[in-house]
Amino acid sequence: MAFCSVCGWQHDGTPRFCQQCGTPLTPGATAGPTAPPPGSYAAGPPPPGGQSWTSEEHELWQGKTIDMATAGGLSPNHYRLTTRSLFFKHGRLGSEENSVPLWAVKGVVVHQGLVDKARHVGTLVVHIEHVDWTQGINEVRLEEIENATEVRDMILQQAREENYNYEQRKQTMFYQGRPPLPPR
Repeated sequence: MAFCSVCGWQHDGTPRFCQQCGTPLTPGATAGPTAPPPGSYAAGPPPPGGQSWTSEEHELWQGKTIDMATAGGLSPNHYRLTTRSLFFKHGRLGSEENSVPLWAVKGVVVHQGLVDKARHVGTLVVHIEHVDWTQGINEVRLEEIENATEVRDMILQQAREENYNYEQRKQTMFYQGRPPLPPR
């Protein structure tokens, strides 16, 4: 058995390039595009939205409760959606902030009464259920937020993408552990 001199990938001596890092393994071989660059999708199509599953987390949306008394001026509830999590903070004087990973989101329901529709607000109920999620949170309520249906669509789209990304990260951690070191 032979090993790549750069990353330690074990092979039988027949490949011309390392399948882990793309290093030429045979004399005279020139580096070519045989190995995919890190973060590419050689095994399948890119995820929905074209975002890499290794990309950094960034913010997509912020919101707060828009109550009728203060029109959101003294809102006790603040919400934030990132590419990987949904954050929710409750409290006026003291506050508590929690988060839920988007890969654990099962569904989102919008509740709007007649007055809510006239005010362009609604309550979102985000249902959480996943075999890997054991935090005990079954649902998150986003009370009286603006443009509730648009936010619902945004959460559902990002939850689909993050579920795909989560599965890719799990498979990569399982299949691409640290390669064995060459024998000395």
